[in-house]
Amino acid sequence: MSLLKLRTLSSVLHVGHQSFPKYSNLLQNECISPISSTFDSRHLFHSFSISKNDNLLDRTTTSSNIIKRNITTGEKEPFLLASMRFFMESPLVQPVENFIIQFHDSVGLHWWSSIVVMTIGARFLVTSPLYVYQQYIFAKVELIEQLMPPIVEKLKKIANSNVARLGGNAKRAQAYYQRQVGAEWNKLIIKHNCHPFKGSIVLLVQIPLWLYISAALRNIMAAYPADDPAVLTAATEMTLGGPFWCSNLLLPDPTFILPISLALVNLAITEIQVLRRWTGKEPLMKKIGVNAFRLIAILTGPIAAQMPAALAVYWVSSSSFGLVQHLALLSPKVRRFCRVPYVPSEKERPYRHLVEQFNVRWATMKSNWSSQSL
Repeated sequence: MSLLKLRTLSSVLHVGHQSFPKYSNLLQNECISPISSTFDSRHLFHSFSISKNDNLLDRTTTSSNIIKRNITTGEKEPFLLASMRFFMESPLVQPVENFIIQFHDSVGLHWWSSIVVMTIGARFLVTSPLYVYQQYIFAKVELIEQLMPPIVEKLKKIANSNVARLGGNAKRAQAYYQRQVGAEWNKLIIKHNCHPFKGSIVLLVQIPLWLYISAALRNIMAAYPADDPAVLTAATEMTLGGPFWCSNLLLPDPTFILPISLALVNLAITEIQVLRRWTGKEPLMKKIGVNAFRLIAILTGPIAAQMPAALAVYWVSSSSFGLVQHLALLSPKVRRFCRVPYVPSEKERPYRHLVEQFNVRWATMKSNWSSQSL
């Protein structure tokens, strides 16, 4: 380990001695090798959260003993523990982990600021183009839907004539009609190259990206791999790398600012999606689905409250970027700039429309509550 890193690690450990009491002894010997025998981070997967009085080395030893006991006694390793260990040790996680550390070292910011900047950059460079492409596909599908009514009317006439030709067999005529409608729809989809499944590509990339960055941050906080001095340095620097209200990123946010912010941002994204197409007469299944998404958005807050603040910073940054991205793509000017075609459902003043929809919906809810109280 270089002298500069030893000095940096020494100063951080001196201040954060309460969180890492055993690191001081390791540093006095200027040797990291004992960690490999006592700090087996590969098995540190039975919990994400780190309590204030918890010790990383003791936690690892306990978890390692659980694994060893299962092996020696023939007990089967718990599925959740095995799954988390397999994912954390994935060969794709460590390159992300190394990138996060190198990015932090290159920008020279506090750890929380580095996480925010890295998140914005990753979302802007990776997921934003895919989100624009998703909107492009959805717009073309909506335009195709506008072409279908004349075709459907034509096929209905053919189906009615087939009823008489088939001797009054309406079921066969209806089946023929449905097959033809599906065939015409598929022809238009192929012609315009806009299969709706292409719109899901953003989720197929965004979800793994979110998981791998979360896993990489979690490995850094657990100092895994333990024989990497850069990872150990990063883990100890995180004890002082948080914002002013939560300086230790290895502990949950004591003020709950990050968890509450995460829940509010995710709930805002859900509500904007609902207000865009709210008519006041939604079917029951749609209401159930919307309420399920609202519940998930709210539950992200309590989950983040149990996690180290570093993960909460990343999650809030990612969700906030998603909210801004979603609002930006509502603007007709931004959509034309991104070459998203015009669709009839597009609003000339989308933000005013959202406010009006919210006011109407709030008035409707108040009237419903008043009628129920009477």
